[in-house]
Amino acid sequence: MGLRDRYSIHSNQESGLGRCDVIFIPKDKQKNGIVLEFKTSKTPDLLMNKADEALKQSKDRKYVEKLKQEGINSILAIGLAFCGKQVELAAELIAIEGA
Repeated sequence: MGLRDRYSIHSNQESGLGRCDVIFIPKDKQKNGIVLEFKTSKTPDLLMNKADEALKQSKDRKYVEKLKQEGINSILAIGLAFCGKQVELAAELIAIEGA
């Protein structure tokens, strides 16, 4: 919530071919947009696989489309996986072609 002065934050917003868990649309179009996708795991040993799966889902379902439409040049896509209090993440900075 501390980022509301710099980002418009939306939960479960339709984008691309589905709904991403959280999307951060920067008010300054020169800043990175952020897409968060969450997964849970029943065991800690699968956390990294689940984080990779979340990141892949955000790319496969084109969750960056909403940010592209807003004129954002680069997007930080993050897949987060949780098992209790343990967490892993996978991330990728995506440059928008033609931007």
